Order: sequence, then C-alpha cells, then structure tokens
Amino acid sequence: MKKIIALLLFLSCFHCLYAQNLQVAGGCMASSYTLTAKGSFNGKTYYETTGTVAGNTGIPIAVFWKEAPANTWVLAYNGQAYYSSNKDTPKPPGTSAFAWSAVQAAPCASPAPISVMGDVALWVTFGTVSAHIKNSSLYVNWQTVAEKNNDHFEIEASADGEHFVPLATIRSKARDGNSNALIDYNWNAGIHGLSQMALPFAAAALFLLMACYRRKHAFILIPIVLIIAGSVAGCKKNKDTISGNSPAFIRIAQVDTDGVKSYSKVVKVVQE
Repeated sequence: MKKIIALLLFLSCFHCLYAQNLQVAGGCMASSYTLTAKGSFNGKTYYETTGTVAGNTGIPIAVFWKEAPANTWVLAYNGQAYYSSNKDTPKPPGTSAFAWSAVQAAPCASPAPISVMGDVALWVTFGTVSAHIKNSSLYVNWQTVAEKNNDHFEIEASADGEHFVPLATIRSKARDGNSNALIDYNWNAGIHGLSQMALPFAAAALFLLMACYRRKHAFILIPIVLIIAGSVAGCKKNKDTISGNSPAFIRIAQVDTDGVKSYSKVVKVVQE
C-alpha cells in the first residue's frame, strides 16, 4: 500500500513539474528545448534552460516577464532579449494564439519562426479562417479548436492588410467561454458602396435639372433629390450591411473575460 501511495505521489509531482515546462523552438536555436520553471520573477513564473544558439553551445535560454514600463514577455539568449510579446497574460503567451515579435536583430543569418508551447496562455486556438464575397455580401467563417475564458470575437476588416477596423462583435458559443471541442462560427453582411448608391439619384437630379432649367425651378428640385437620396441610403444602412468599399483582408480578434485580446491569422477575401 505504501508503495502505491509513493508511486501516486511521484506521478502527481511529475505531472506538476511537467505542467510547468515550456517548449521553445525556432529563432536561432539548434532544436526544440524544454525550459523549466525556476520560480517567480517580476511577479510571474521564470523559465530557463541551456542550449545551442547560433552555433554556440551552453547558452542560457530564458522566458520571463519584464515589468513596467515594458510590460512584455521576453525570450532571451544569454540574458539578451531577442523576442517579446506584449500580452499581459498570467502564463507566457503561446504562439498558436499570440504573436511574438523580434526585439533586435537575430544572432544568426536565417532565424526560424518562434514557437512557444507547453505551460502557456491559450485563450483560443483558432482552426480555419476564411472570407469571401458573393452576390454583394461578405461571408466570414472561422473555427475554434479550443476556447478558455473566452468572451467574444470581433471581426475586423482592412483594405491593405495592416490597418483594420471593426465590423461586428460575435459572442462565444462555448459554455462559460470554455470548450475543448471544435466550434464553427459564421457571419455575413451585405455590402453597399455609398458612391454606387448615389449614382441613380445623381442621374435623376441631372435629368430634372436639365428639364427644368428654362423654367428656373432647379433650386427647388435640388433639396428634394438630396432628401430622397439620403432617406434611401439611410434605409439600406443597418447592422447587416457594410457601407463603402469591399474589404480585402479579414482577421478575427478574440477577447477573453479579462479583456486580453489575441488575433487569428489575416486572410484575404476571395471574390466569388
């Protein structure tokens, strides 16, 4: 009986230790490395190991929280920060849900994309994301593989792939914002270009003005035409329509219950 209890305690401790490990790869690291939790630093867990970086062996590799004014998670080689994420999460942000960016030039010629896995913050793991336009309507579809403490999604659009504006807010379908099952989301809205909508009214106004030019009543028709045009445009603008040019790029912003926001990949809108 004592041996069984000892074995259970060992397995429990092993699980606890493993759960506090990070797996990092990419950058200038020679392979994937496991970083072990070493305690608290600046109020959050500090992870460290040694490995080969840019051909040099025995280099300390660490992930830790850098407090104000920086307020970022840092991936450092030999004490020098090379990558960071500005997500104020309790655990290091996982790269499958959060972006990490370079802080300074990498110590090798062709650094690989950074990967941070293991004991990480993963509010939402996105599956496929797609967007297309058909019959003057925009359709956006996405999947979540897992959700944790998720509150809602924000669909964002862009003309250049860099500057995004919000289109709609969609509540999480997961019970209490938590799920380990695949969930499908979809949203669509009609697209109405204001410049295109104004063309029929401009043509009508021109015709009436020409017809009434000799009668000197044009000044009466101008406000009438403008009022009618504005009324029709107002009727077409509602929560299920988009005014202006068609978006070229779409991304999904996920907002957790604490207000932390992460993003899906950016996808190009397909014209059908």
